[in-house]
Amino acid sequence: YVCIEVLALLLSGCGAREPQEPVETTPPQTAAFTRESKIKDVKNAPMFGSYGRLLFPVEDAYYSGDTLEELQLTYYSHIDPEVNPERTVEIVNYMKNQAESGNQIFYDIYSDEEKNADPEKADTGLFFFKGIPGEKFAICNAGGAFAYVGAMQDSFPHALELSQKGYNAFALIYRPGAQTACEDLARAIRF
Repeated sequence: YVCIEVLALLLSGCGAREPQEPVETTPPQTAAFTRESKIKDVKNAPMFGSYGRLLFPVEDAYYSGDTLEELQLTYYSHIDPEVNPERTVEIVNYMKNQAESGNQIFYDIYSDEEKNADPEKADTGLFFFKGIPGEKFAICNAGGAFAYVGAMQDSFPHALELSQKGYNAFALIYRPGAQTACEDLARAIRF
């Protein structure tokens, strides 16, 4: 019986194969972030490039904790400690997956020349949460008392929720300060 199977395999040409078309592959996906992921590792993750530092407040003094689970932003003590880490992990994994899939998730709102003339403009931009192409859009602005931008707990969750409902949502990272924040919002709307 075994000899018949071997003979059948030999006669079927199992060793001779037609050339195969190259198979398109997606870039290798890195492991998902977890509650135990270090904030510094998320900020420095290669898929986020130079804008990873803007995922969390630029000034380290406005947040505490070493991991996504421990993240606490100044002025955000009312956030449910049981829900917040899971939402934070969901947000950074959404962004990671989008970036690794080749989707642009960050847009500069100022040119290099403008940023060179005013270095504070380097800490601005729009994070994009993709909805249905051509659908309405929203710009979400995080709070932080004009001292810092608390996007991870204030505008990113709203932008993600809007995108899941089909809207194209942007989360603005602005220069703290009432005047500069308004200037950056105006630039973002024009963008």
